[in-house]
Amino acid sequence: MPFFDPRDNRPVTLPIVFADMPDLAQQQAASIVASWFGSRAGWRGQRFPVLYNHLPDRNAIVFATNDRRPDFLRDHPAVNAPVIEMMSHPDNPYVKLLVVFGRDDKDLLQAAKGIAQGNILFRGSSVGGQRCKTSAGAQTV
Repeated sequence: MPFFDPRDNRPVTLPIVFADMPDLAQQQAASIVASWFGSRAGWRGQRFPVLYNHLPDRNAIVFATNDRRPDFLRDHPAVNAPVIEMMSHPDNPYVKLLVVFGRDDKDLLQAAKGIAQGNILFRGSSVGGQRCKTSAGAQTV
């Protein structure tokens, strides 16, 4: 997993990217995902720098809705359910982005809660719809 390696004893630095200033629901979705990664970092420590409409040169988590998405996603098809997609950075194929998509803020929260509950199992580059539901499960991102 490019976003967290339990064998790495350095602090976790995982930027969070929004299209622009996030509303309260988007902040909540990001805090849920950051808490999940932070809990795995444990004693290592963690940092989650926030960027607006700008991609870092390292692995990052991106939050986007159909109406509010960073410019690099402007040509990405609209989603019709919560979707979590892993994609390469547009300028560097070795840098990965975990994109949390939703039709709206409600979908973002649902996808974030799915990650935090361990309900997400990738089979390919994305997972969406019913697989992002918040329910009991032991699958991981």
